[in-house]
Amino acid sequence: MLESRPNRTNAEILLLAGGAARRFPGKLLHPIGGTPILVRTYEALERTGWNIRILCDGALPPEIEAALDVPVTIDRLPYRGPLFALRDACRALRCDYVFAAAADLPAIDSDVVQQIVQAWQPGDDGVVPVHDASIEPLAAIYRRRAILAAWPGLRRDGLRSMHALVERLATRFVPLPARYFVNVNRPSDLAAVDIA
Repeated sequence: MLESRPNRTNAEILLLAGGAARRFPGKLLHPIGGTPILVRTYEALERTGWNIRILCDGALPPEIEAALDVPVTIDRLPYRGPLFALRDACRALRCDYVFAAAADLPAIDSDVVQQIVQAWQPGDDGVVPVHDASIEPLAAIYRRRAILAAWPGLRRDGLRSMHALVERLATRFVPLPARYFVNVNRPSDLAAVDIA
């Protein structure tokens, strides 16, 4: 039997919108080009045609929820980091693949997502973009069951980072331009966002 490839029928995008944002409180609501960062990132990912689910630490503001026609999953134990949120979501989902995307990536677009997905090869557990010797584990596609299989070893070894997960999986790295992966972690990061 041929191994399936990630596509809109067997995968889901998980938009991670939790975290305390201590360096930039309320950053996901900050507008870029008149659109809040969270809405901007969601709209870019929505153009893929894939199902999207937002993972967050509490209810979204009513004006944001009204702008997004998407299921929201509230983290029952928030602020543990993206690896925990991703693991919890993978337990609840039944799809074969998940595309994990940080909500604070306002320059990501659907073409970049498709390039990452198209790099998938049989035997891969994940495809992660790389640029300037840095990896982007929160703009990457993963086999859902591989995340769940890696979890016990990560927990046993006290590892809590997405980088540790990537190291445990059969990961393929795909070079892509850095401009798509500007994380807005502090107000000064806004100047680096290319919205052209």
